[in-house]
Amino acid sequence: MTLLFITGVLTEVYLLTGCRNQWGQDASSLIFFLGSLLAGAAAMILSFLPAPAARTPNKYRPGWISIAAWIFVVFLLVLPVIQLAWQKFPVDYSDPSQSDIIPQIHAMVSRFWHGVNPYLVIRDWGYDLSPTYLPLTWFPFSIPYALDLDYRIVAFVLFLLAVVVAFKYWQPGWIGILAGSAYLLLWLRRVAIDDDIIYGVTVEWLIAGYYLIFLASWRSRSAWIQALALLLCLLSRYALVFWLPILILYLWNLRGRMHVYKGIMITLGGLMLIYVLPFLARDPGSFSRGLAHHQRAAIDEWHGQPWQENLDQPYTLYKGVGLANRFYEMSDLPVEQRLQRLQRTQILLLIVWVIVSMGLFTWRVRKMIHPMYFLWGSLKIYLALFYHMLQLPYTYLFVVLVAINLPMLVRLFRDRGIIDQSTVPAPATTV
Repeated sequence: MTLLFITGVLTEVYLLTGCRNQWGQDASSLIFFLGSLLAGAAAMILSFLPAPAARTPNKYRPGWISIAAWIFVVFLLVLPVIQLAWQKFPVDYSDPSQSDIIPQIHAMVSRFWHGVNPYLVIRDWGYDLSPTYLPLTWFPFSIPYALDLDYRIVAFVLFLLAVVVAFKYWQPGWIGILAGSAYLLLWLRRVAIDDDIIYGVTVEWLIAGYYLIFLASWRSRSAWIQALALLLCLLSRYALVFWLPILILYLWNLRGRMHVYKGIMITLGGLMLIYVLPFLARDPGSFSRGLAHHQRAAIDEWHGQPWQENLDQPYTLYKGVGLANRFYEMSDLPVEQRLQRLQRTQILLLIVWVIVSMGLFTWRVRKMIHPMYFLWGSLKIYLALFYHMLQLPYTYLFVVLVAINLPMLVRLFRDRGIIDQSTVPAPATTV
């Protein structure tokens, strides 16, 4: 089963980068999707399997310094190729011709620090853009803005720091560190060589770092740490919203109801203080404007780009990732209706999967040897459905889906076997 997990995550790495150009859109997007599902399903099955007996005692549990040293070595090995990507795509905060991601973030940060509502429509580039980014996507770049630092470099460094945190809290041995570092090196190099635009025009590494911190928080007994880590994800991307019930069920069984109540109150308080009161309450229409902008942009992309020779294959839908092109081709309905069908299918699948996960967890929780693997597998499949069913499957968005493999890899390969059963708390009994 461990081998199936490894097959799934390596399939993701190879299909997210160069191999998709060799296999074609239909084959690569489908195999990529199946690889994501395979990794999640393997983790859920592993939650029921006993660990193999350790052959040697675990004499090395790496600390912060040693883990950071491993990650720093990976950084030095990939830095030359990443620098080429940064040089290939020089940053111009006033020019969104290559991508409006960083220019939009820069505009929002600048507005905030000049006392202007960041969510007002941007009209500086010859078209109207309603900002869609939640506060923790743009606000962390306030320091780079003040110091005139490259946003991309800051986002990547923060991602590497999050990798250190994730490695430490998922308790690897030296074999786990070696496996996780090798995976990280392979993935980062392939992205730099085969899809360097991910480094050049995006800051998605920051979002991936948020998810790694969120995964690390699962091993904490503090409701504060878990709630604050969850806020990092909720206030940067809305992807996790439907999945929260399974997390609540897991924590209810593991930590008890008071832990859950406390976490919910902290999370709701954070949402109010960071987003609702300072931004949404002042401009209630900002969220709906952002959604409407997303919808218009998706429809435009589904009609194809003006520079394309073949408008029957919109560029964004035929890059070897995501299943949106299958909905584009499935009928003679107007483009708008085909897009709506994809959106409804995505939401339906997410809700059904959460219900199935909750049912399986409730039914089999007392048979699980390590329920955290089940939770990770549930999240992996959920995010696979979310990202592979996106209406605009930009390749950079899949960085999160690949990054969350890292904690599981270091855990599976640690030198005391698949899992140290002594560290798994029994489910809490509730009244």
